Amino acid sequence: MMSLVVRVLSVLLVALLLSGCDATGPQPNTAAAPPTVELTAAQQDVLDGTGTTFGLDLFGTLNEEKGADQNVVVSPFSVSTALTMALNGARDSTRRALKQALGVSDHSMREINEAHRRLVGALPELDTTATLRSANSLWAQNGYPVKAAFTDTLRSVFGAEARRIDFASPEAPDRINGWVADQTEGMIQTLVKDKDLDGNTVLALLNALYFEAPWQTAFDEEQTEDASFARPGRPAARVPMMHRTDSLRYGSTDRAKMVDLPYGNGAFRMTVVVPEEETNAHALATDLDAATWARWLDGLETRRVQVRLPRFDVTVPRANLNEVLRTMGLGIIFLPWANFSGLSPRNPSVKKALHKAAIVVDEDGTEASAATAVIFEESTPPTVRADRPFLFAIREAQTGTLLFLGRIADPTA
Repeated sequence: MMSLVVRVLSVLLVALLLSGCDATGPQPNTAAAPPTVELTAAQQDVLDGTGTTFGLDLFGTLNEEKGADQNVVVSPFSVSTALTMALNGARDSTRRALKQALGVSDHSMREINEAHRRLVGALPELDTTATLRSANSLWAQNGYPVKAAFTDTLRSVFGAEARRIDFASPEAPDRINGWVADQTEGMIQTLVKDKDLDGNTVLALLNALYFEAPWQTAFDEEQTEDASFARPGRPAARVPMMHRTDSLRYGSTDRAKMVDLPYGNGAFRMTVVVPEEETNAHALATDLDAATWARWLDGLETRRVQVRLPRFDVTVPRANLNEVLRTMGLGIIFLPWANFSGLSPRNPSVKKALHKAAIVVDEDGTEASAATAVIFEESTPPTVRADRPFLFAIREAQTGTLLFLGRIADPTA
């Protein structure tokens, strides 16, 4: 079944970036204009990377993995926050791979952390009519050594609380899921399952995101009517279709039409993208990149627009992001020789990256939540066991001079 989210809201939660009705319907929200988030050029570039470039890459890769009949809802903010916390413990090639995937290769850790510190501090204050809460935590196995510099950075930059736990205990998943449920107002009940944690699990980095906001102008519930919703390969479904006509920022290309629907004072917006008949939401989402996204937003102009949007309540199944992240160039973080020595002297590697999201959209506004867990396990050091024919070289390190080269086929000969 082609989902409400995939067909009509192909970029939902990639951009929680205003809906109203005629003057005879609900009246506009009169909240004060949002304050400006003061950022340096470097800090804005960091957020462009982790928020837009990474987010659209993640969304496109997830869409490739899922069929056209499946809902796709993801929070790039939640996933990138968890990975940026992990980035602070990464070193050498592992750090370079994470920075590349997050779109911040040209920036120092100081610039990356300061950009996130400013964003985390500013977002909840942008709209007094909205609730936006991002909570972070670090869970470490009892007795497992975690470097103080790492926990201090996570606390000062991300506001992350550090907790100790016995991952092998039957209560461990409930403790973590309880924290997630508390932070997401109960929208995300189960992020971690029993099989995700065992005696080798040593650490987990978690982000939980909660968003709730009223439309700048509510949809008039009296104008909501059952209407047809197209589904690929199946008969159309009847859904409650909300309706409004108003002056909104609108744009179109040869592939899609789009409209900006603001919440509250306009700081946050939902950008709704509906594909033209010649294409579909799955293809549109898979092809979407930062340059296309920028062209879409730059092309929006205020004009009178009719909007018909389904009312829906969607919770997507929990996603294991391991293969998605490997596709995005992050295979190294799952290898036993990944370098997370800045996190712990025991140098763990990532076992799983998990994500779950939920969203409710109705005439009054939107409520949405997401949670991400990056779970680490004890790494075993790589073994070099020369128990079959092998090569060797004796060399001078500075000049590279090769003194001897050899291939040993039989050490007893």
